[in-house]
Amino acid sequence: MFRSSLDLMKKLLVIYLYSCIIIACNSEATLDGIGPLNELDLLDRSKPDFTGMVLLYYISFDDLDNNEALLNEQWILHNPYMASVDSGIVGNGMRLLGSDNKGKQGGWIEIPFIDFNSKESFALEMYIKEEGMSHNDGQMLFFLGDLSYGWLGIGHHARIPRHGTLPVYHFAVGSYQEGEGNSKFLPALETEDIMRFNNNEWIKLTMLYEKGLIYGYLNDSLIGSKQQDINVYGNKAAIGRHWWDGGEKACSRFSGIIDEIKVYINEE
Repeated sequence: MFRSSLDLMKKLLVIYLYSCIIIACNSEATLDGIGPLNELDLLDRSKPDFTGMVLLYYISFDDLDNNEALLNEQWILHNPYMASVDSGIVGNGMRLLGSDNKGKQGGWIEIPFIDFNSKESFALEMYIKEEGMSHNDGQMLFFLGDLSYGWLGIGHHARIPRHGTLPVYHFAVGSYQEGEGNSKFLPALETEDIMRFNNNEWIKLTMLYEKGLIYGYLNDSLIGSKQQDINVYGNKAAIGRHWWDGGEKACSRFSGIIDEIKVYINEE
């Protein structure tokens, strides 16, 4: 009799706890004090997920037969003699040749500046097949802003704040490094593993930003997350180029092929 009563109590307790979970999931419960749970709160972010977003920009290079300077009305290829159409991950890709540490010599693509400050969530995605860099400090690949005072995007660069170190991938929405010896800096989300510059393999890079958190992905695998507020200085925007010191200095060091560039933003 005692054992039967104990078993019954266990079953009732399980039913009670299950009911509490169901009620909580359908109520105005909060997640870490952020606010009411919604569809986005319940998403699995171990893989990129663009639920609630729309495609803002997409460039595939498939319509190009040569290194045309004008890719479309808003995406402009600079130094086309340092670029050429090549085989991409899908169809055509754009091969860029990096040159020098500073200056205008390397091939790069000017893109329209996007005001991400007004976006609750957004995502960047691109494929790269990297053959090398013209300088060991590396290059920002999708870049908006100014490296010294605030930038947003994806990069393959030496660890910040120290230049000359081994390269890692960076994901940022408001990082900066300024002052002598980069004495004042806010680092990006960085890969822990060193990623060499000349891998010669296709890599998919994705950054998702949502509710103040950056999520970085390599080949659709989550490398980590980081809290960061959006802080973009100026209005520079490019593929394969970045600026620093308030736009006074710039470089285009990336050598390799890029393809399938996409920008998603939250639905209005």
